[in-house]
Amino acid sequence: MTLLTGLPLAIPLAIIPSIGWIVVYRYLDSREPEPLSTSCLAFLFGAFSTLPVFFIQYLFSTYPDFNLVSLLSKSLSNPLFLNIAFLIFVGLIEELVKASALVLIVKRREKDFNQLVDGIVYGAIVGAGFGLAENIYYFYKALEAFELSSSILAVFMIRSFGTLLAHPLF
Repeated sequence: MTLLTGLPLAIPLAIIPSIGWIVVYRYLDSREPEPLSTSCLAFLFGAFSTLPVFFIQYLFSTYPDFNLVSLLSKSLSNPLFLNIAFLIFVGLIEELVKASALVLIVKRREKDFNQLVDGIVYGAIVGAGFGLAENIYYFYKALEAFELSSSILAVFMIRSFGTLLAHPLF
């Protein structure tokens, strides 16, 4: 599948569940809902916060000598420890960029933070934006690898429900 055929399919596959989760988060905050403009900004900041993660991923694939994951695999022989170290490393980077996006929202729209739950709502929306951008990438890669098969449905279900719920939660 080429870029011109895979990307137009990957984008709506990623957007539809993201919008569903955003509707849920905004519904749960229906007593004193956050301004739609600030929510949209938080979503965009979350989506764009994937850029440093993708850049690091690009650097690791381009310069294997600096690939910390391969360096970890050489120094850790136990697969359990390797997986734990990998999850901590990747998780730390992702959570730091999402936290940075949330801090930027707080600084830009401080007036919209008038109760404690606002940080939770905006954090969830930033996480959903991050998950959207990540899912566009993974859906495109899955379409490239599997074409249109039942494996695409599995990737869609896991990423739409697992990832889009996990990123806001973390």
